[in-house]
Amino acid sequence: MPDVRRSHAEELYARIAGDPLWRPEQVCRELDWSDEELATAVGELAKLSLLVESRTAPSGWTVLTPESAVHTLVDQAMRSSLSVLDEVVDMRRSVKSLVTTFQPIHCRSVTEPQLDILLGEAEVTAALENATRHARYRVLSMHPGRPLPAPALHSGLERDTAALERGIEIRTIHLASAAAAPHVADYLRRLGELGGQVRTAHVLPMRLIVIDHTLAFVALPRSLRAPDGTVASVRVRGELLVGILEDVFDHCWGGGTPPVPRTAGAGPREPESDRSGLTERHRQILQLLSGGLTDEAISRKLGVSERTVGRQVAELISRLGAESRFQAGVNAALLGWLEP
Repeated sequence: MPDVRRSHAEELYARIAGDPLWRPEQVCRELDWSDEELATAVGELAKLSLLVESRTAPSGWTVLTPESAVHTLVDQAMRSSLSVLDEVVDMRRSVKSLVTTFQPIHCRSVTEPQLDILLGEAEVTAALENATRHARYRVLSMHPGRPLPAPALHSGLERDTAALERGIEIRTIHLASAAAAPHVADYLRRLGELGGQVRTAHVLPMRLIVIDHTLAFVALPRSLRAPDGTVASVRVRGELLVGILEDVFDHCWGGGTPPVPRTAGAGPREPESDRSGLTERHRQILQLLSGGLTDEAISRKLGVSERTVGRQVAELISRLGAESRFQAGVNAALLGWLEP
């Protein structure tokens, strides 16, 4: 309490400690206090439990000894603590009930993926077109083996074009040997000009398409295919398996390279990276980093997985010679990497 209040409280306590019949008006006259000063001093003593209200005392207050006041304060603290403990016990009971009821439901939705087999080129194509049409964030694809036939690439480009026009991120990886085929090279070039991201790799584990974070298509293993070579694909739904497949794609993407060097006259769109080597996605992440956003917030903002954001943030921090996320944003600004 301020010194004046403490002084008045001490002075009042000294005056009334031995006088159970004291009256407020009498004390004000003796100490030359105003009613407000007396009320302030009484309030301070009441906070310390040195004064407690009384219906029988002339002043309306009973004076307690410091020992009694300590016991009163401790008793009040204990009652308050017990009340908090009761609330904690009730909350724990509620949380336990919540977990017991809903956790099994959540676990089933995460750990029990839905798998179904699509047979025939028509069924696979229709399912892909429908899924791509309803994509909200991104479409990832990986194509090992022999080059896809020209009609399939033509249909794929039409789907990709429609998705890119809606702002969907498109990333695709093809075998380097397949990308050398003229019709594949033309497809990859056109996709890049439209805004898709393209890489090639010498080895790819599976034919895979991932849409958003909830749906994936995986080519049926060769050992399970029909002898007549009928096109077949496994459609996968569920966070767990789709998340694993996303990680597989990200690993392959990290080891891939652009199929052909970008040139200044390649087309009206800007190249995938500028002289700093930043992709547009890197630039977006840096801008959000400089704004103080977390990986989770950046993930929601850009519609990519939090794992991918974390990996790219780590790459940017290392590349900028920074020791923290904030410093990475500052260094990027100083280098002019955040300028449009």
